[in-house]
Amino acid sequence: MRVELAYGQTGLTVELPDATDLVAARFVPGLPDEAAALRAALHQPPGAAPLAAKVKP
Repeated sequence: MRVELAYGQTGLTVELPDATDLVAARFVPGLPDEAAALRAALHQPPGAAPLAAKVKP
């Protein structure tokens, strides 16, 4: 089977055996403000104590 891969600007066509199982990723949009989400997760991690409480100088 011929498969088109997203690669570079023009893509890449590869030939794979017909018995090959293909797994396709699904698109997940990024966060609107990644920096703010990171700061929030470091300050109040889900299911854990804040990073500042675990790390001491």
